[in-house]
Amino acid sequence: MVETISLDEAFFDLSTRCPTFDLAEETARAVKTRVRVETDLTCSVGLGPNRFLAKLGSELDKPDGFCVILPEGVREVLDPLPVGRIWGVGQVTERRLQGLGILRVRDLRLTPANLLERELGSMGRRLQQLARGEDDTPMGREAAARSISREVTYSHDLTDLLEIEAEVRKLAAHVADQLQREHLLCRTVRIKVRFPDFRTHTRQLRLGVGVDAAGLIEQLAIHLLHDRIPLRDTGVRLIGVGVADLSVSSARQLSLFGGG
Repeated sequence: MVETISLDEAFFDLSTRCPTFDLAEETARAVKTRVRVETDLTCSVGLGPNRFLAKLGSELDKPDGFCVILPEGVREVLDPLPVGRIWGVGQVTERRLQGLGILRVRDLRLTPANLLERELGSMGRRLQQLARGEDDTPMGREAAARSISREVTYSHDLTDLLEIEAEVRKLAAHVADQLQREHLLCRTVRIKVRFPDFRTHTRQLRLGVGVDAAGLIEQLAIHLLHDRIPLRDTGVRLIGVGVADLSVSSARQLSLFGGG
């Protein structure tokens, strides 16, 4: 099974064809060699017992690298890495974790789970799983609905920044509530702003892991508002918040290469 993530990134599930890591490594090296021969391009390849570790391996040995993370060596590889190396920890989340004294992956692995859940919701549990090298994300499965959004057109222009932020938070909370009610996770957060002259700006952030925590979705939407939208003194006529790249939160997959 192949799952294409972007123009230049994809996952290969080798578990059905390669019952051992040695055979999987041989196959992965063959793919890398074939890319070079047929396209004259380099590529970085990571091999691991799950999607997260395979992706991490591909990033640890760039450019043109080949990194194998064996099940017995997961903690040795992960523990000393900066927490920002965890899939889904962007700049906003990294600053939030650092504020809690979580600087390395080892710190994240050893942090009390209830603290992470209080600060980050279900994403906290997810990030700690990744810090342990656990990733049960299924290959290529998405929810039937591709996006959820809420937007409001106002009868008067909103000019006060605190009022605009409050509206963004309110819309983000509605979206997060629907995610939770439908047992969905999102990997993309979007914001839409329309000005009185009808110029419209839409910006988004893509995460490496699925989230449904209202606080985090609100924070990301506010980040997009301040960093990606050219706010003007003329005010705002429409505000929208949406999420996309949805997956079913209860989905589970067995570990690759055996182990149950």
